[in-house]
Amino acid sequence: MDVTEHEAAPSDAAPEASSSSGTLRKEVWQGEEFTLVEEGKAKILYPAGHQVFYNPVQEYNRDMSVMMLRLFAEEWTVKEGKPLRILEALAATGLRSVRYAKEIEGLDFVIANDLDEKAVEAIHRNREYNGVDPSKLRTTKSDAAFLLHKLKNDMATQAPDRLDFLSVVDLDPYGGASPFLDGAVSTVCEGGLLAVTCTDLAVLCGNYAESCWAKYGAMPPKRTEYCHEMALRIVLGSISSHAARHHRHIEPVVSMFADFYVRVFVRVYKHGGELKKVPSRNGYIMQCTTCDSREVQKIGKFVEPTPGNVKFSQGYAPVVNEKCGDCGGSWKMGGPMWMDPIHSEVWLSRAMAHLEDPSAPEKYGTHKRMLGTITNMLDEMKLPHVPFFYTISQLSNTLRLQTPKLDAFRSALVSLGYKVASTHCAPGAVKTDAPYSVILDVMRAWHAIAPAKLSKVSENSPAFKILSIPPSRTNISFDIVEEAKAITHTKTGVKLGRYPIHPPNWGPGSKAGRKRDSSSMVEELIERRKENQGKYTTKKKVAKLAEGQVPSSSSSSEEGENSGVAKASSSSSSGPSSSSMQN
Repeated sequence: MDVTEHEAAPSDAAPEASSSSGTLRKEVWQGEEFTLVEEGKAKILYPAGHQVFYNPVQEYNRDMSVMMLRLFAEEWTVKEGKPLRILEALAATGLRSVRYAKEIEGLDFVIANDLDEKAVEAIHRNREYNGVDPSKLRTTKSDAAFLLHKLKNDMATQAPDRLDFLSVVDLDPYGGASPFLDGAVSTVCEGGLLAVTCTDLAVLCGNYAESCWAKYGAMPPKRTEYCHEMALRIVLGSISSHAARHHRHIEPVVSMFADFYVRVFVRVYKHGGELKKVPSRNGYIMQCTTCDSREVQKIGKFVEPTPGNVKFSQGYAPVVNEKCGDCGGSWKMGGPMWMDPIHSEVWLSRAMAHLEDPSAPEKYGTHKRMLGTITNMLDEMKLPHVPFFYTISQLSNTLRLQTPKLDAFRSALVSLGYKVASTHCAPGAVKTDAPYSVILDVMRAWHAIAPAKLSKVSENSPAFKILSIPPSRTNISFDIVEEAKAITHTKTGVKLGRYPIHPPNWGPGSKAGRKRDSSSMVEELIERRKENQGKYTTKKKVAKLAEGQVPSSSSSSEEGENSGVAKASSSSSSGPSSSSMQN
């Protein structure tokens, strides 16, 4: 990538520019050298080192956020005439806030907050460089969780400088958002928009299930093909739980998995009668440990025998037997998590119309990918009440079969009278309202066409047990049905970027921190090792005895106690002392 150098007048704001993606160059401003990052209409001066957290991979995240806030502003400001006020609680360089300030029409103001002093300095610098009015982009230096609760307290106590109306709260932390959810759901105003990013997918996908329980109040099953959709549902369930404590409920607008994180946009409302429906919108999943069978167990249920006459009750249990009826495997339980739709079809349709506008490619550097994602999400809404999906590769792997073509598998289900849909979470995946028994029959029929070598498979394996039974349905056809084909192109014939290949240096960036000289760190480490090496060897004890530092009459038990105390003291004193600033 070409890097050019440019001298800017200290008092000059950066010139207005159209959307650009990934443009970098050196910039000297007010006597200091920076790397200039251009994204959307924002130009960010990024200092050397990692003094402030910045991740260029998340341009797609920020593009989606700008689009969602534009759609929200159309309804909130234009139609309803309400002021649009945004809080970005963890702003880092202020890139997202600057984009909001310059790209969202009808914006009253945005508050960019960060606890790190270097980050707040960067926000001030970038605000001035972009020529944004300080009254439109305000800054605070505070712990995000404290600030959210303070804003709520100011409203409750009618403080003179309170903010009565905070229409959008945006949380994009490094890691999980769980520490900030309680303050966020209670601070955003009635009908406001809450945007939440979580990058701790290892936790949400089940690699550290106990940590997920501690953070989000859910236990995810490990190594599932639908783990990324499960991560979305766990986050939505956690937000719903926090909202319910404040007599509020949520309505998911758009929920997306991308790269190494999940991002959800939800509307928050006062409960009315909807709070009673929360148990019926959350539930558990029972996952077989040896095959791909799973069942959903709702926590509650409600029926409406007559209009306005709603009756609520607990969910029925159990939904599974002690052992899986297909392979004899055991069950693992995951949850609780959100089991209702994770998108709004109305909002997705508005987003698609927005992206199909001729001017949209100039606004978003990741326009092609956004178009592909929204297309997949709209396809998901064919089956809004069907949680999770199956991947053809996983089904084939379990049954030791060759993998059928995706469209052929989808066509087989459609020919049996069932619906199919894609998912934005994984390529080669199918959402369907067909029960697992039907899916197994389709795979058995495929086994007749491309047989597995059962002679080389153990009789106790799920593949042998399932494929040894003939299909109960004989009208299964793998002939391609037009309505079963996955959407791969736009209406104008442009190929969709539904599942993009990860770019170089893909993944979460390192957390912000003060830059340290590597040579001094090595020297410090060597000195510590010298101090601690052989600290309580016999040779050193003898030397200390000679100097009278250690009493010779010490009992072995006392010596052991003192040695342990000394070791603990040494360990604590020699460890690195650092305070991580929240970004």
